[in-house]
Amino acid sequence: MTLLLLICIIDHLHFVNESTQTIMAHVEQRGISLDIFDLSQISDPLLCTYYASDGHGCNRILVEPGRVRVLEANCPEQIDVNAGWLFRPGQSAICLPHRFVVYLVAAKASPHDLDAVIK
Repeated sequence: MTLLLLICIIDHLHFVNESTQTIMAHVEQRGISLDIFDLSQISDPLLCTYYASDGHGCNRILVEPGRVRVLEANCPEQIDVNAGWLFRPGQSAICLPHRFVVYLVAAKASPHDLDAVIK
């Protein structure tokens, strides 16, 4: 019984910490950073279009509060578009023909930030 209670408390603390963390959306093409969005600071939807250096590739992303997605791309397989909404650190949408990547990471916490408070 004690073990079950301990597991529930740890799971709750992980959920609280995960739901309050700052998530950064990184947009890169050919390994070059194009944009970084703090998803907690987005208040209105943003539509951003990125063109490949060869002039043929185009990826359009939609950034909303707490999430981002590749809305459209002119690549044949649409893998990045089909990835859907990204909202958790570690998720990504990748377009291989355009060498275009959108990925999410948790922002590094300040040493003064609290992970949890236990009484």
